[in-house]
Amino acid sequence: MKKSTYNIPLLLTAGRMILAPAVVPLCIFWFWPLSINWVHIALGIFFVLISLTDFLDGLLARWLSQETLVGRLLDPLADKCLIIAALIALQAVGAVGFMWVIVLVLREIFVMGMRYIAREQGVTIAVSWRGRLKTWLQMIFITYVLAAPGLIDSPALYDIGFYVLILLTVAASLYSAYRYYQAYIANVLSAHEF
Repeated sequence: MKKSTYNIPLLLTAGRMILAPAVVPLCIFWFWPLSINWVHIALGIFFVLISLTDFLDGLLARWLSQETLVGRLLDPLADKCLIIAALIALQAVGAVGFMWVIVLVLREIFVMGMRYIAREQGVTIAVSWRGRLKTWLQMIFITYVLAAPGLIDSPALYDIGFYVLILLTVAASLYSAYRYYQAYIANVLSAHEF
């Protein structure tokens, strides 16, 4: 019997990749300007629920023995769609500075490009634990920016949390990009030296 191409983990990944870039920015654009505490908290909870599909699809794929090549390729792309869409929307409403967003988005494009070129050369650069840590730090940072205004009354306290999280996120993003670059050099460029 032919194994189905579609499964629950793959549908979760595809759903995150298709819906998140459309739904998340619209929610931020519509509701962020209201500056109502419970709205900020609801936005944070909403983003956490979408982010948890990243954990859930991988867990289900392993538990149900439904890991596929398509799933492995789409999962990091779905994460990038979610993160980039949320960061751009937060920058548009003035919640995150332009330069932070540029650094984080360009990092994603750089790594995606390297992995694509490597794949064209027949080499797969696997997602590392550093890449996963970077993704979770980005998700935590975005959740903080969405929800914290509804939970923290002190602007100074909010700013401390903001800068601690953004610096950790940027550091993890740049370091993991550097390690992906090392893997790219080792596996792709060195294999084509004459």
